[in-house]
Amino acid sequence: MNINDAVTAICDYFMSSGYKYPRDLFYNLIISLKSQPFVILAGRSGAGKSAMARLFAQSLGANRANGRFLSVSVGAHWQSAEPLLGHISSDGRFVPGCITSFLKEAISDNTKPYFLCLDDFNLSRPEQYLAPILAAMSDKWFDDSGSIVSDFVLSRQSYGNDEAAYTTYGDIYLPDNLYIFAVANNDESSYPVCDRVLDRAFVIELSPHELAISSTDMESMRQCANPIDVDNEFLKPEYITAIDCKTDLDVLRETSFSLERLNKTILQSVSPISYRARDAILFFGQYSRRYDSFTEDAVMDLMIVQKILPKLHGPTTLVKNCLCDLFCYCLKRGKNGSDEYADSSAQMMEMKISHTCRYPLSSDKIAHMLRRYENEGYATFW
Repeated sequence: MNINDAVTAICDYFMSSGYKYPRDLFYNLIISLKSQPFVILAGRSGAGKSAMARLFAQSLGANRANGRFLSVSVGAHWQSAEPLLGHISSDGRFVPGCITSFLKEAISDNTKPYFLCLDDFNLSRPEQYLAPILAAMSDKWFDDSGSIVSDFVLSRQSYGNDEAAYTTYGDIYLPDNLYIFAVANNDESSYPVCDRVLDRAFVIELSPHELAISSTDMESMRQCANPIDVDNEFLKPEYITAIDCKTDLDVLRETSFSLERLNKTILQSVSPISYRARDAILFFGQYSRRYDSFTEDAVMDLMIVQKILPKLHGPTTLVKNCLCDLFCYCLKRGKNGSDEYADSSAQMMEMKISHTCRYPLSSDKIAHMLRRYENEGYATFW
């Protein structure tokens, strides 16, 4: 299906469910899932994160009734992958976890997209209970049919002496029709998300976009919007590493040099861009050009917010200086052609008004992060 028609249908489906979001959000979401099929939905409680995951899956024909959407509430004391993937009981039997059968079903039905939502994702430490899944995300390859497959998520030892369970579940992996949403909360009851997790995901921050309901909106909400039933080809990732990109090599090279300069001049001493993050950024730009969804500047703006800023955190002046330097990078040339520098959130907000921002989303988020550093002594995206 044409992505523009799909986005229109998705917008209509959300509107008929009482949610109004800009079209760009859905282009962003689709391209993010194609680039890295793991998206963290961040934001305050009540921002619509869980609804976003559920309604997006439903809009593409995946729901609880047909078994292609599964929402799992993360427990506050999860310290291993056993609740998700399974464990050995006291009598030696393997007890499947809450997503074991779901993964097996997704593997057997690889023409359709399957969506897993991890609700309250950072109520426990994600790097602990997601460890086997994160490892499988790092070990992927193309099989003989051209599909992307991963290593098995559980080792042979995980099944103990239960041969029947090993026969049934021993070959489960992360198929390329599996898309994971993680709903992260920004409050005192939640754990921070570590770099190991962030490297494998895009972070999309949500907030209620438009609370006012116009008469036109009311009319749209009264209309029943049907979901579209798409095949997995619509979202299916096409690349594993940058070497898999065979087109637009000049543009990819230029983008990679921009990331290298950004690494060396600003990020190197605080949170350098990894190879995995570089590749995800390149993939996002590649798909965006194909769909004509975002300009080159808009792509970089989104990538700074979704791949770079979430990893910048800490109480040190080094982090503060990095944020200030990055803010200057996000602005165009200052007045009279000279670069200007802001070292406080108040100055940043003034410069956003008086200057043209090359990357407006990023500069706004940086100003908010610096304001938190000034008020609480700690800078964080979350």
